Amino acid sequence: MDPKVSVLIACWNSEHTIQRCIESILSQTYLNLEIIACDDGSTDGTFGLLQEFAQRDSRVIPLRSPVNRGAASARNLCLASARGAYIAIQDADDYSSPDRIKKEVDFLEHHPEFAFVSAGMVRFDEVGEWSWYSPPRSVPLRWDFLSGPPFAHAVTLFRRTALQAVGGYRVAWETRRGQDYDLFFRLCAAGYRGANLPGFLYFYLQDRNAFSRKQYRYRVAESVIRLKGYRQNRMLLRGLPYLFKPLAAGLLPKFLLRRKMQRASSGPVRVLQVVSSLGYGGVALSLRTFAERIDPSCVRFDYFTHFGQEDYHRQLCDSGSRIHYGQPIGRLGVAGYVRQWLRLLGSEFYDVVVIHTNYQAGLVAFCAKLAGIPVRVCHVHGSYIYPDSLKKHLWLFRRLISLFATHRWACSREVGGFYYPDSSFTVIPEPIDLRPYRRVSADQLDHLRKELGIPPRAVVWGHVGRFSREKNHLFLLRLFRMQLEWHPDTYLVLAGDGELFASCQEQAVRLGVFDSCRFLGNRGDVPALMQLFDLFLLPSVSEGFPNVAVQAQAAGTPALLSDRLTREVDFGAGLVDYARLEDCEDWLRKAKALAGRRVSRESTGRILAERGYEALAAAEKMQAFFTSQTKHRSYWTSADSTGQSTTSSARRQQTRQA
Repeated sequence: MDPKVSVLIACWNSEHTIQRCIESILSQTYLNLEIIACDDGSTDGTFGLLQEFAQRDSRVIPLRSPVNRGAASARNLCLASARGAYIAIQDADDYSSPDRIKKEVDFLEHHPEFAFVSAGMVRFDEVGEWSWYSPPRSVPLRWDFLSGPPFAHAVTLFRRTALQAVGGYRVAWETRRGQDYDLFFRLCAAGYRGANLPGFLYFYLQDRNAFSRKQYRYRVAESVIRLKGYRQNRMLLRGLPYLFKPLAAGLLPKFLLRRKMQRASSGPVRVLQVVSSLGYGGVALSLRTFAERIDPSCVRFDYFTHFGQEDYHRQLCDSGSRIHYGQPIGRLGVAGYVRQWLRLLGSEFYDVVVIHTNYQAGLVAFCAKLAGIPVRVCHVHGSYIYPDSLKKHLWLFRRLISLFATHRWACSREVGGFYYPDSSFTVIPEPIDLRPYRRVSADQLDHLRKELGIPPRAVVWGHVGRFSREKNHLFLLRLFRMQLEWHPDTYLVLAGDGELFASCQEQAVRLGVFDSCRFLGNRGDVPALMQLFDLFLLPSVSEGFPNVAVQAQAAGTPALLSDRLTREVDFGAGLVDYARLEDCEDWLRKAKALAGRRVSRESTGRILAERGYEALAAAEKMQAFFTSQTKHRSYWTSADSTGQSTTSSARRQQTRQA
């Protein structure tokens, strides 16, 4: 015979929802059950409805508490009257799928090592908007309790012996709201294990405004529950950052809390790309490459930046993107920077935020977490040169990334190892559109030489990059002066802009090499420039991943790099060599050996495509990532409990039938 299941329902002023709740239990495919419903001091007609159900079906047992003592006390009263081997929980304003109890009992009968089992649930609100909650994993670990209960309490089935062993629900001032979290903590500390079934077996009424109406004393209570639970389970030290999460949430503006509970229900996935400069730099060009190839009906990019190129920004806005301008952290300070982000994220809805600002990324991810953005990607690219005032705080920035980023990306293994020393990460190549490199003709190169005033047989050294300290332009100019002593018919072409542009021009005048230099500023014809160069030089002091060296190889141009740069950029085409930083003799010797060495663009194009740098394939992968990470949105197709794919509208129809 099937073991008996006791379904416990604590209800208070539930006359409008209790009928649907109890009928969903009475219509279960599992028949050997009893329903023990305790009216916890209701002032409406809830208890009268319970008595009517008891008269119609003997499996319904109504109980009554004369005063409202809270859900923990009401459930303990039900538990004392329960006769079943298993205890199921249900809230008075929710309902279960018809096969919920059977599936949960079957699981525990076949898995004696588990003391309780839960599942996913469908959330709906007063206006009929739906979303789906899935537990973090099928068998949660102890560390999964840090951020919240890894089980949905309302859909849980317990062995009665396990509940009795821990004394049922703890009744205290702090458990008036958080008795479920407290119970799971105590079960875990006592050595009991739980599991989560696949699929969705429960329908949960979610009040959108409850989060913002929550009184601050209940946030204090949750922190107390966390403190006791972390102690019981010996994870207090690791849980300290999470201990203050409820208190911090209570200090946020109410409009931001309301937005935290809302999700977009239609339209493309909205992605906010955060980048310091949105111009012609490597990161901005990489984002542009993605944006031009991702389907805007599926994924839409918006941008946050401090500055950039006005013409490029107009192009982005014309394509449907929005650009938000803000101040850097150095100008606002930490508090002002956080306020700036909370204002922005409180007024806009985003499904994903991708942060390309290196050390500030953890702070932005923290703000995005507070704003309820579910997917927070930190994508680091850059240099390790920081002022002393920042170096002493790097450990904190790394810790913020570790705590609040859901995904950690890096442009190379070396960069990832620096920013994520204690965390796993994914290397994401910055894609290149190979087509412009294939299209450059000999006539174009001749025209470019004439435009720049470079004789046909002259040797051309080239550099593309921002005029900044880490790019080491002053060393490059000194090196070029030595090259002119040996080979006077050499020209140095410098493309890019930056804070040191004017000072580098002045240095070229002082060194007497200005007439052989070409300071071009920002250019949109980098593929042609790269093929004009006989040698590309990059003497950087520090560089995350020199994507510009990838561009040189795409053009089939040899590249001589500083030995401070990663070897990951050498793709084995015979085009890359490294020279000791500040050793001019080493640079000149290797420059002489490399100059004029060429590899066909078709050959280097195949190598880059194999390594993931081909733009279209990279964009397809990126689009697939964004869509797969936003399955919480109700319009996305996702798998139901049978493994079949259902759409949002089909699910709603299934729900009404249930």
